[in-house]
Amino acid sequence: FNSNSSNPEIYREFSRLKVQIRKILSPFYNRYQRKKLGFSFRIRQQMQNSQMVNKILGGYGDPKTFFIAHGDWSRKMGTRGHSQLKGIENIEVLRRAGIRVYLVNESFTSRRCCMDDCGGDMEMFRMVLNPRADSKERKPHIKCTGILRCQDCMELLNRDINAACNIHKIGESI
Repeated sequence: FNSNSSNPEIYREFSRLKVQIRKILSPFYNRYQRKKLGFSFRIRQQMQNSQMVNKILGGYGDPKTFFIAHGDWSRKMGTRGHSQLKGIENIEVLRRAGIRVYLVNESFTSRRCCMDDCGGDMEMFRMVLNPRADSKERKPHIKCTGILRCQDCMELLNRDINAACNIHKIGESI
Protein backbone atom coordinates (compact mmCIF):
# COMPACT_ATOMS: atom_id res chain seq x y z
CA PHE A 1 0.00 0.00 0.00
CA ASN A 2 1.42 3.32 -1.09
CA SER A 3 0.61 6.51 0.78
CA ASN A 4 -0.17 8.20 -2.54
CA SER A 5 -2.87 5.64 -3.34
CA SER A 6 -6.33 7.00 -2.96
CA ASN A 7 -8.06 3.77 -2.00
CA PRO A 8 -6.38 0.77 -0.29
CA GLU A 9 -9.15 -1.59 -1.44
CA ILE A 10 -8.48 -0.78 -5.09
CA TYR A 11 -4.75 -1.38 -4.52
CA ARG A 12 -5.42 -4.79 -2.89
CA GLU A 13 -7.61 -5.80 -5.83
CA PHE A 14 -4.92 -4.62 -8.27
CA SER A 15 -2.26 -6.68 -6.43
CA ARG A 16 -4.47 -9.79 -6.40
CA LEU A 17 -5.12 -9.52 -10.15
CA LYS A 18 -1.45 -8.94 -10.85
CA VAL A 19 -0.50 -12.16 -9.01
CA GLN A 20 -3.14 -14.13 -10.96
CA ILE A 21 -1.93 -12.80 -14.28
CA ARG A 22 1.69 -13.60 -13.36
CA LYS A 23 0.72 -17.19 -12.48
CA ILE A 24 -0.97 -17.58 -15.86
CA LEU A 25 1.80 -16.03 -17.95
CA SER A 26 4.95 -17.24 -16.13
CA PRO A 27 5.00 -20.77 -17.65
CA PHE A 28 4.96 -19.28 -21.14
CA TYR A 29 7.76 -16.79 -20.46
CA ASN A 30 9.85 -19.32 -18.52
CA ARG A 31 9.60 -21.83 -21.38
CA TYR A 32 10.57 -19.21 -23.96
CA GLN A 33 13.51 -18.06 -21.84
CA ARG A 34 14.73 -21.64 -21.28
CA LYS A 35 14.59 -22.33 -25.02
CA LYS A 36 16.52 -19.15 -25.70
CA LEU A 37 19.17 -19.99 -23.08
CA GLY A 38 19.44 -23.58 -24.35
CA PHE A 39 19.96 -22.40 -27.91
CA SER A 40 22.67 -19.89 -26.96
CA PHE A 41 24.38 -22.59 -24.86
CA ARG A 42 24.44 -24.96 -27.86
CA ILE A 43 25.82 -22.24 -30.14
CA ARG A 44 28.56 -21.41 -27.62
CA GLN A 45 29.40 -25.11 -27.19
CA GLN A 46 29.67 -25.62 -30.95
CA MET A 47 31.99 -22.62 -31.23
CA GLN A 48 34.22 -23.98 -28.46
CA ASN A 49 34.28 -27.44 -30.05
CA SER A 50 35.27 -26.03 -33.43
CA GLN A 51 38.02 -23.94 -31.80
CA MET A 52 39.36 -27.06 -30.05
CA VAL A 53 39.39 -29.06 -33.30
CA ASN A 54 41.04 -26.19 -35.20
CA LYS A 55 43.79 -25.88 -32.56
CA ILE A 56 44.51 -29.60 -32.70
CA LEU A 57 44.51 -29.70 -36.49
CA GLY A 58 46.61 -26.52 -36.61
CA GLY A 59 49.20 -28.03 -34.28
CA TYR A 60 49.35 -31.54 -35.71
CA GLY A 61 48.22 -31.15 -39.32
CA ASP A 62 46.47 -33.86 -41.28
CA PRO A 63 44.35 -36.13 -39.04
CA LYS A 64 45.63 -39.17 -40.93
CA THR A 65 49.15 -38.58 -39.57
CA PHE A 66 48.35 -38.72 -35.85
CA PHE A 67 45.98 -40.25 -33.30
CA ILE A 68 44.88 -39.57 -29.75
CA ALA A 69 45.03 -42.36 -27.18
CA HIS A 70 42.85 -41.62 -24.17
CA GLY A 71 42.55 -43.59 -20.95
CA ASP A 72 39.23 -45.42 -20.72
CA TRP A 73 37.95 -45.58 -17.17
CA SER A 74 34.81 -47.45 -18.16
CA ARG A 75 36.71 -50.72 -18.49
CA LYS A 76 37.55 -50.48 -14.79
CA MET A 77 33.89 -49.90 -14.07
CA GLY A 78 32.93 -53.05 -15.97
CA THR A 79 30.96 -51.46 -18.82
CA ARG A 80 32.72 -52.08 -22.09
CA GLY A 81 32.31 -49.64 -24.92
CA HIS A 82 30.59 -47.05 -22.74
CA SER A 83 32.90 -44.42 -21.35
CA GLN A 84 32.15 -42.64 -18.10
CA LEU A 85 34.67 -39.94 -18.86
CA LYS A 86 33.68 -36.38 -18.19
CA GLY A 87 34.95 -35.28 -21.61
CA ILE A 88 33.29 -37.96 -23.72
CA GLU A 89 31.58 -35.22 -25.74
CA ASN A 90 35.01 -33.94 -26.76
CA ILE A 91 36.02 -37.41 -27.91
CA GLU A 92 32.91 -37.61 -30.08
CA VAL A 93 33.61 -34.15 -31.53
CA LEU A 94 37.18 -35.19 -32.40
CA ARG A 95 35.96 -38.40 -34.03
CA ARG A 96 33.43 -36.46 -36.13
CA ALA A 97 36.28 -34.21 -37.27
CA GLY A 98 38.10 -37.27 -38.63
CA ILE A 99 40.68 -37.56 -35.83
CA ARG A 100 41.37 -41.10 -34.70
CA VAL A 101 40.68 -41.40 -30.96
CA TYR A 102 41.33 -44.69 -29.19
CA LEU A 103 40.09 -45.44 -25.70
CA VAL A 104 42.82 -47.46 -24.03
CA ASN A 105 42.39 -49.54 -20.90
CA GLU A 106 44.80 -47.79 -18.56
CA SER A 107 44.96 -50.52 -15.94
CA PHE A 108 48.53 -51.35 -14.93
CA THR A 109 50.08 -48.96 -17.48
CA SER A 110 52.31 -47.41 -14.81
CA ARG A 111 53.51 -50.83 -13.56
CA ARG A 112 55.42 -51.77 -16.73
CA CYS A 113 58.56 -49.99 -17.93
CA CYS A 114 57.97 -47.96 -21.08
CA MET A 115 61.61 -48.00 -22.23
CA ASP A 116 62.25 -49.72 -25.57
CA ASP A 117 62.73 -53.50 -25.35
CA CYS A 118 62.40 -53.55 -21.55
CA GLY A 119 58.85 -53.96 -20.23
CA GLY A 120 60.11 -54.82 -16.75
CA ASP A 121 58.16 -54.34 -13.57
CA MET A 122 58.32 -50.93 -11.92
CA GLU A 123 58.83 -50.60 -8.18
CA MET A 124 58.49 -47.85 -5.61
CA PHE A 125 61.85 -47.36 -3.95
CA ARG A 126 62.14 -43.84 -2.56
CA MET A 127 61.34 -43.38 1.14
CA VAL A 128 59.92 -40.03 2.26
CA LEU A 129 58.62 -38.64 5.54
CA ASN A 130 55.04 -39.61 6.24
CA PRO A 131 52.82 -36.51 5.81
CA ARG A 132 49.89 -38.04 7.73
CA ALA A 133 49.81 -36.98 11.36
CA ASP A 134 47.70 -39.93 12.53
CA SER A 135 50.15 -42.61 11.38
CA LYS A 136 53.47 -40.77 11.73
CA GLU A 137 54.43 -42.62 14.90
CA ARG A 138 53.76 -46.09 13.48
CA LYS A 139 55.29 -45.36 10.05
CA PRO A 140 57.63 -42.35 10.07
CA HIS A 141 58.67 -43.08 6.46
CA ILE A 142 56.58 -44.28 3.52
CA LYS A 143 57.36 -45.16 -0.09
CA CYS A 144 56.94 -42.33 -2.60
CA THR A 145 54.58 -43.27 -5.42
CA GLY A 146 55.61 -40.48 -7.82
CA ILE A 147 58.97 -41.87 -8.97
CA LEU A 148 59.36 -45.50 -9.96
CA ARG A 149 62.40 -47.63 -10.81
CA CYS A 150 62.46 -50.45 -13.34
CA GLN A 151 63.68 -53.70 -11.81
CA ASP A 152 65.29 -54.78 -15.10
CA CYS A 153 66.95 -51.69 -16.61
CA MET A 154 67.09 -49.61 -13.37
CA GLU A 155 65.66 -46.58 -15.20
CA LEU A 156 63.98 -43.94 -12.99
CA LEU A 157 60.67 -42.71 -14.38
CA ASN A 158 57.82 -40.51 -13.27
CA ARG A 159 54.75 -42.67 -12.74
CA ASP A 160 52.41 -40.51 -14.87
CA ILE A 161 54.88 -40.11 -17.74
CA ASN A 162 55.55 -43.86 -17.74
CA ALA A 163 51.79 -44.54 -17.91
CA ALA A 164 51.32 -41.98 -20.71
CA CYS A 165 54.12 -43.57 -22.77
CA ASN A 166 52.60 -47.01 -22.28
CA ILE A 167 49.14 -45.75 -23.30
CA HIS A 168 50.74 -44.24 -26.42
CA LYS A 169 52.41 -47.56 -27.25
CA ILE A 170 49.09 -49.38 -26.86
CA GLY A 171 47.46 -46.79 -29.14
CA GLU A 172 50.18 -47.32 -31.77
CA SER A 173 49.63 -51.07 -31.71
CA ILE A 174 45.88 -50.72 -32.43
